[in-house]
Amino acid sequence: PVMFGGTGTDSHSVYQPEDPPEAFECGTINLPAIAGLYAALKYKNSNKIMLEKNLKNNFDYLYTALTENPMVKVFSHKNECGIVSFIINGFDAQTIADVLNEKYDIAVRAGLCCAPLINKHLGTLKSGVVRASLSAFNTVAEIKTFLSAIDNITYN
Repeated sequence: PVMFGGTGTDSHSVYQPEDPPEAFECGTINLPAIAGLYAALKYKNSNKIMLEKNLKNNFDYLYTALTENPMVKVFSHKNECGIVSFIINGFDAQTIADVLNEKYDIAVRAGLCCAPLINKHLGTLKSGVVRASLSAFNTVAEIKTFLSAIDNITYN
């Protein structure tokens, strides 16, 4: 919706802040992003089969490996978006994200991810989740590096 969402500064709230500048951010049209989206859609439509196959293969590999780790709790179902949310037992989501970033140069999203109600439902309102997002351009080597980092965090 153009009148609320993505609060950013108050992730626990489902309502848009009333104070500027946050009060105006959700309704501001991002014209450069619209132009970029148009170019991306043209590229995707020209390479659809290859891109979908790569993303599916990458995601299947990552998802299977994460679900096989007994210390990892995966909240996502298999999907075509390449997004998986998880936690490592005994670790706060932000701690996992910080270690991945600082030690392995891997960027993930951690916390409530602008979805406080689903985190309440999942029982992760205090710890949050780690969200990894793949693309069709990720390589198997990158996924192996990510999984190795998760193993190192899990078992060390």
